[in-house]
Amino acid sequence: MITALAIASIILLASSFLDGVSTVVALRNPVNIELDPVMVWVFGTNRPTASTIYVRGMSVIGLEIALAFLLAHASHPLGYLLVAGGLVQSGIHVWAAIQNFRLK
Repeated sequence: MITALAIASIILLASSFLDGVSTVVALRNPVNIELDPVMVWVFGTNRPTASTIYVRGMSVIGLEIALAFLLAHASHPLGYLLVAGGLVQSGIHVWAAIQNFRLK
């Protein structure tokens, strides 16, 4: 189960990084703004800088992954649920990246 969680975590890191890159590209156009209210809260603005996107975005993903590993050690069924959740979240990041790249 830990191996599956590690693989899901790598996929999540890659897809969230792609989402971050696409957000930076989309925000180069002054008409575009960040619409996700959670990320506006994390970034502190709807027009974050590239460094804010990368540092705060990856910090959140890193904390999610660390928490997933801690919880997975406590409960194997929960670990499998976290693997599935991480893969779903990865899919959402890929979808968001596609949408962002269409905006440029």
